[in-house]
Amino acid sequence: MRSQIEIVRCVRHLIPVFGEAPPFVPDVRIRTVHFVSGTSHGDPFGAVVVAPDNLDPRVEMFGRERFDRQEAMAVGLKAMIMPRHLADEIVEHPEAGDEAQAAELVTRLKDEGRKAFCGERVALDVPAGDRERAKALGARWDGDLGAWYAFSGLADIEELDEWLQRAPVPA
Repeated sequence: MRSQIEIVRCVRHLIPVFGEAPPFVPDVRIRTVHFVSGTSHGDPFGAVVVAPDNLDPRVEMFGRERFDRQEAMAVGLKAMIMPRHLADEIVEHPEAGDEAQAAELVTRLKDEGRKAFCGERVALDVPAGDRERAKALGARWDGDLGAWYAFSGLADIEELDEWLQRAPVPA
């Protein structure tokens, strides 16, 4: 089956890490974070792809629809193998002195990418009888927090007004 994933925009962040490479593992001293937007089977998505220079990306996809693992992996691989000259923008960050600094920068970039595509996380109070209707309007369940929420950039918040909580939910 032919992939129906189209990448419309890709911003590549390069994070060089200096110091000694860890023994017995691939050298991951240049890490990339890609902000990607496009469509998968006609549904728009945004994704944050975190990739060392091996082909094992970590991908978070955001959209009104849920995306499966194969779609996420396909987006991650397409972002990683995209030739440098086709990236819409390449941002070079100053060197990270060690792995901890690189990890902190990657986490900050992931949060920025998620917020840029999804908007703010809005807390919802959805009774059990309304959950299917709320999910159809863009509400999501966070199992770790035991709470309903929606992203302001992905859901029509006015349609979810009856379930809005007035206090923010931690991200």
